[in-house]
Amino acid sequence: MEDTEAVRPDLLVPVMAVCYFMITLFIIFSNIGSLPGIFSRIFREAFGFRQIAAGGFGAVLMNGIKRGLFSNEAGSGSTPCAAAAAECDQPVKAGLVQALGVFVDTIVICSCTAMIMLLAPEELKEYEDGKK
Repeated sequence: MEDTEAVRPDLLVPVMAVCYFMITLFIIFSNIGSLPGIFSRIFREAFGFRQIAAGGFGAVLMNGIKRGLFSNEAGSGSTPCAAAAAECDQPVKAGLVQALGVFVDTIVICSCTAMIMLLAPEELKEYEDGKK
């Protein structure tokens, strides 16, 4: 009897990521008329006195933990081990693939998730923090 794996993570995770990305794009494009208001809200809530103070505190904090872990575990965890084990004729290619992974995770996926959260209808937001 062959020893087979039930689920291969190296195949499942990329499929899950692509499915999630397609779903986020569908939701965003289904609500395309709301996007100008979303971007307006992002900029309105990003540039104020409270936000400037919080940004200053964040800059001080980030200076102390500059090399910390981020959502993509760049430089730590299992990702560098996987990159080191990859077979590649040019090390630059492996580095570019790792940089692309960081970009997709941090910029693309996180931005899509933020758009979905901001597209939630106002009547659903009334239930936040037990308001209803």
